[in-house]
Amino acid sequence: LGGFLQATLRPTNTLTLVGGVRRDRFDYDVEPYDVVFGAPGLRPGGQGRATGTSWNIGATLEYLPGRNVFASYAQGFSIPELGFAANSIRPGVPISGSNFVAPIKVESFEAGVRGGRSTVRYALSGFYARSDNGASASVNPATGIAELIRAPQRNYGLEASIDVSPSSRFDAGLAVAWTDGENDANNDGVFLPLGSLQIPPLTISVTSSWRPVERLEFTGQLLFAGDRDRARRTRVDSFEISSYATLDLGASYRTGFGVFSLFVNNVLNDFYL
Repeated sequence: LGGFLQATLRPTNTLTLVGGVRRDRFDYDVEPYDVVFGAPGLRPGGQGRATGTSWNIGATLEYLPGRNVFASYAQGFSIPELGFAANSIRPGVPISGSNFVAPIKVESFEAGVRGGRSTVRYALSGFYARSDNGASASVNPATGIAELIRAPQRNYGLEASIDVSPSSRFDAGLAVAWTDGENDANNDGVFLPLGSLQIPPLTISVTSSWRPVERLEFTGQLLFAGDRDRARRTRVDSFEISSYATLDLGASYRTGFGVFSLFVNNVLNDFYL
């Protein structure tokens, strides 16, 4: 259950300020249970509640017509996914009061630039987020089962995109996204890379759409996902994420009775994980 107040202020024609506050309450009730994947044995379950208040503030400045820079600070409040948390608890241990279901309080910062001119639009942004009690997943090498890790955590990343529309019948776009992060799972002050279960590799996507005649549209997307072995090199992961590329194609035709569509994902039938 949550409620929030959000406000927007425009002191000048080129400056926009936003800010708000949110109040959240999470209630849970878990009956006694056993797990399919994990140490066998009855867990007593339990009840609990978590409440928190979070704030956000941001600003956007239009330094030229159609072009602006922005920055924001935001807090987040949540609890981990309950099914994952319940599976990580040992037999005989109640879920109520467990650190596995303790609230996640996050601070995040974001800044960037976006705009466009004529037939070109672009955006570039970066973010940094931190938490004193983050939630991440790690594969236990002894069991091969993913477990929930509660520890100080930081995440960061960059996103960039550019879109062009040279005519009303054709447009294309390029997008790049990169994220990474670390946590201090042993609470010893040493941050190690987060595992590849929750950190995606670098991704680059090229999209396009072509409308040769009215009502008919062809679309395509080429996606490249890079490799990631940072977590494996530090023995956080026992596996490495290998790079791959997929090609998706589609077509759609609008009629008076609706839209008829055909899409083929992974046209080249590439195998990837």
